[in-house]
Amino acid sequence: MRLDSGYIFRWALLATASWGVALTALAVLAGPGSAIDAPRTPAEIVSGPPTSALPPDHPPVGSSPKATNEIDQSRAEAHRKSAGCIECHEGIEDMHASTNVVLGCIDCHGGDPTPGLTMRKAHVAPLHPELWQSSANPSESSVLLNHESPEFIQFVNPGDLRVAEKACGLCHGDLVKTNQHSMMNHGAMLWGAALYNNGASPDKNYRYGQAYAADGAPLRLESPIPVTEAMTRDLGILPFLDPLPRFALGQPSNLLRIFEKGGTRQVELGNPNPFEAPGRPARRLSERGLGTLNRVDPVYLNLQKTRLNDPHLSFMGTNNNPGDFRSSGCTACHVPYANDRSPTNSGWWSKYGHQGLSFSADPMISKKEKGHPIKHQFTRSIPSSQCMSCHMHQGNLFVNPYLGYTWWDQESDAEHMYPKKQKNPTEQEIADTFRRNPEAAAARGLWGTPEFLEKVAELNPKLKETQFADYH
Repeated sequence: MRLDSGYIFRWALLATASWGVALTALAVLAGPGSAIDAPRTPAEIVSGPPTSALPPDHPPVGSSPKATNEIDQSRAEAHRKSAGCIECHEGIEDMHASTNVVLGCIDCHGGDPTPGLTMRKAHVAPLHPELWQSSANPSESSVLLNHESPEFIQFVNPGDLRVAEKACGLCHGDLVKTNQHSMMNHGAMLWGAALYNNGASPDKNYRYGQAYAADGAPLRLESPIPVTEAMTRDLGILPFLDPLPRFALGQPSNLLRIFEKGGTRQVELGNPNPFEAPGRPARRLSERGLGTLNRVDPVYLNLQKTRLNDPHLSFMGTNNNPGDFRSSGCTACHVPYANDRSPTNSGWWSKYGHQGLSFSADPMISKKEKGHPIKHQFTRSIPSSQCMSCHMHQGNLFVNPYLGYTWWDQESDAEHMYPKKQKNPTEQEIADTFRRNPEAAAARGLWGTPEFLEKVAELNPKLKETQFADYH
């Protein structure tokens, strides 16, 4: 019998309809009966039943309110944490320009915001008040922060990496931890290059760097991830960095420097040279080999003594020179200081000059005292002049050439840089100059004084062979 296409189609349609009726019956019989009693809503028809709904017989679940913190507090709560502060500091800028960040003064700085208190009771006192004569950054503070309490460091600079986890870390915890391992903090490249290239350390992979705990103790930085030899070889990732050892334990080095002029003959052990400058052993090596008839390695000694504090985030700038005004930690970059009058280097910040003066609306901050930030406010618009407050070592390398500068050769246009009559400085004048500029010529030249350096760029129209920057 021949089957046409219409006959087959009719049988297929009948079979499909029967199968659909059977499935519907199964769904009705298998369900709890609610589908018959309560018709589905349009939303249920479109999206189906809620997948996270609890069974009807499940006991009620208690809901606990979300705990509030300093980040999501109300403005009234933040005001209570600032009430006593703004009695004196009325008009001060919010540290965060964004209205989405709601913080009280003590959330970051600490202290006591109770209204009506005297400054002595409201502020956190330093351990060394003789070195903190005002709210300005101390001049030539060097490692002073290592000898202050964590509470005071947080009070004057919540962004310091010793305490930033308590303040900046509330929102930026990962960034704070990352910056602890940043080369801008530990400076391993600088120390490693000096030690390895002078033979003081046999490790080509840098081993030493600096970082400090809240109490000033030196820290060993360990990588937060396991580091293999291949990662160190191919990517330069180091497993750890140790603090510098005591300089007396260093291996005497500088093998080739024995051929330099000015070295002296070896001295006998226990019979020192009384004419040798204290703390400055003359260049000499033993005829018997490394480490004999010698005191300490001069590279370790120099690193321990100078620490080159200004290129590292652990300490503040010297705050006594145009180009050296800055704070420490996160604040070193994100809170600009007046360092350079050049619009090329400072952008719109150049209008604030280069003397580290404050232009804050805070009536309690002196507008004539150096060592203050321009404003009490963070920024991500960081000018090149702020970078240069660290990245000027060594002056003929690093960032200086990117701005078109190198160190002055101490000869070009010299008639403008030296006194008309030769100056013969006293020992005290030499010592004072060396604290600011460790080169012998500075004590005899005009640039040995901060007052001259502040205005040296104003000589540029008169100069023929060179042009000076506005930062030094």
